[in-house]
Parts: sequence; C-alpha cells; structure tokens
Amino acid sequence: MRKKLRGLFIFGLMIGLLLTGCTKNLEANAEGASETVEQKESVDTEQLVVSDTDENPAQTEQTKSEVELKLLYDAEFWDIYDWSEGPYPTKEAYEDDVYRLVDEITTLLHKEDWLSQYSEENDTYYLKLESYTLDILGVMGTPVQYTENSVVNAMRIDPTCLSGELSLNPVCHELVHMITYDSKLERHALSMELNDGLCEYVSRKIGMEDSTSYKPASITEFFGSIDLTLMPEEQKQAMREVIDTLGMESDEYLYHVGTVERNIAYMLNLYFVKYIIETYGMDDFLELHNVVDDEAVMREHVNRLGELKTEWMNSEADTFAFLYSVEEE
Repeated sequence: MRKKLRGLFIFGLMIGLLLTGCTKNLEANAEGASETVEQKESVDTEQLVVSDTDENPAQTEQTKSEVELKLLYDAEFWDIYDWSEGPYPTKEAYEDDVYRLVDEITTLLHKEDWLSQYSEENDTYYLKLESYTLDILGVMGTPVQYTENSVVNAMRIDPTCLSGELSLNPVCHELVHMITYDSKLERHALSMELNDGLCEYVSRKIGMEDSTSYKPASITEFFGSIDLTLMPEEQKQAMREVIDTLGMESDEYLYHVGTVERNIAYMLNLYFVKYIIETYGMDDFLELHNVVDDEAVMREHVNRLGELKTEWMNSEADTFAFLYSVEEE
C-alpha cells in the first residue's frame, strides 16, 4: 500500500510539472475546479479598465474584421501582484503578446475571420483578464452580450503562473479556446478533449519564444523520464479510459480540471493531436477537429479519428503495452 501511494504521488507530480509548465506545485482541487469547466453565463464587468492601445496590432490587413478585439481588466489588476519576474512585467507587455499570439494562432489555424461570427450585432469583442486561484493554470469562458453592440469573455488565469518563470504559457492555451469557439453551434470542436490537445499543441508551438521544439517529443520520450513501475493501477485505468474516449464526440471533459487524471488526459490529447498534425498536416486535422452541423459528417470524422488513434498507438506499441499489463500480486 505504501508503495502504491508513493507511486501515485510521484507519478501525479511528474505529470503535472511536465504538462503545466508552471513552476509552482499544483495540488488537485476537484471540488473547486469542477466549476471551472462549466459554461459561464455572466462576466463581472464592474470597475473595468479598457486597454488604452489605439489600434489592435492583430487587426492586420489580412485579418481585418468588422469586429475589433479589445482587452479589459479589473481596475487594479496590474497593481495587486508583483509581475516583475514573470513573462509580462507590465500591462503593455501582456497586451503586445496577446495581440501577437492572436495573430499567430489565427494564421496557424486558418481562423483569420474568427471575429466575423459576432459581426451581425456587434463591433467589439472584449477579452477580460481575471485572476483566478483554484490551483489550475487558467480557464476560458464563453462570450456573452456586454453592451448593445459588444460581447465580453473572461480569461481567468492563476496570477502565480504569470508572476514567475514559465516553460509554457497558459494565456496561449486559453486564447486557442477563444478563437476556436463556434458561437452558432456553441461548441469549440467535435470533442473538448481534442480541443484541449490542440491548445496544448499550439502552446508549445508558439506560446513562448523558445517553444520551437517539443520536449518531450513523443509519448515514448515522455514516459522515458518516468519510472513506470511506480505507476499505480488506478492511473493505468485512468489512461485506458482517456484513450477509449479519444476522438469521440463530446462537449464535456472526462475528468475535473486540477486532478491527476485530468493531467493524464492533457498529455494523451496533446500527443494524439501532435501525431495527426505532424503525420497528415494541420488542414486534415482541423477538418476532423472542427464542429459541423451535420451528424453524418460528424460520424465520419469520429470513425476516422478512431482509425488514427489505432495507427498512433501502433506506432508506439511498446510504450502503450504497459497500460494493459497485469499487476503482480
């Protein structure tokens, strides 16, 4: 029993550190974190400050939209914490990077016109940055009407993860959620697990200046840094459950954010998405990822994703074999 508990702790800790990129130790808080994955119906808009940037640099000629992206903050957001050691020592540094990321994400995902879906009744999309301390890196809401001609969305980020050194950027992850959201179908993708895999992939691709390569580069390399003999049977079962649901249509998460199981899901989603993109290209992946209002097409995509999952697992068969090994008494 002591060995199993030790294995659970070590495996969970290593998964968390390797995936989140945040230097603080994240402990599971499923009760509180469970609220973060629900769709938020309102945004606290009292005492807000609008970015004083005259023009959104991301609104280039290529990406010009009738709807403009603007940034909002709580009135004292940038005065509460010490940001000097983080990636955004000033509000201006944060704004510059958000606009850079939006431009690069929309180009990478062919979503240059993502704001046009709000243009029928709005001319502004406000992104409100909020601090959020529930032992998770961040969470993106869904847009709601703000004024007669604008919508607002809340990006909630743990300030601890923006006030110190980062190997990954949670802001980039959440921006992918924002950009891939389909307001008509009220979905991000065919599967939220697949969408999270894309967020993790993009975060490592363009989220930080030194994110030009993947470390670890594959599931095999990932597990190469972990002593699998310490992996408890409960975690093996969690991985099997996540694998079973990979590529299945769903707008919900299998596990609560903040749990070891959720971190396992992030890892598997990331490397499944990475395999598809690097084997078949971004266009083919996005065709399977994006939600469409056609059940027959969705079924075809689910079937294709099932084939790709088998192909991916076969390509790293030795690494996946341990999941189905029988634990010795």
